Amino acid sequence: MIAITTVAPIYDRPTFGHARIERLVAFMALGAMFAWSYPNRLLFSVLIVSCGAFGLEALQLITPDRHARLLDAFVKLAGGWSGLGFGHLTMSFMRAGRLRLGSQGDG
Repeated sequence: MIAITTVAPIYDRPTFGHARIERLVAFMALGAMFAWSYPNRLLFSVLIVSCGAFGLEALQLITPDRHARLLDAFVKLAGGWSGLGFGHLTMSFMRAGRLRLGSQGDG
């Protein structure tokens, strides 16, 4: 969905608010999903999210009605990395909660 809305003609692109906020939130969700899906593969997730941010922005160069901006790529990158951090943080809290619950029942 992110790729389609990034490369689609501007008049076909759905809008939900300010474009930078949309980019940030979309990549935050993507980063969190990668963190939850691949919790032990942080480098892989960082590479995929980073390449996705810059790659999708670069794909806008092939469409005449879209424009690729470095600032937009960095907004996507910040969102993706924030999502990865959020995802790993929530996983850590979940693991810590399970460990505490398990150790209470063993005593």
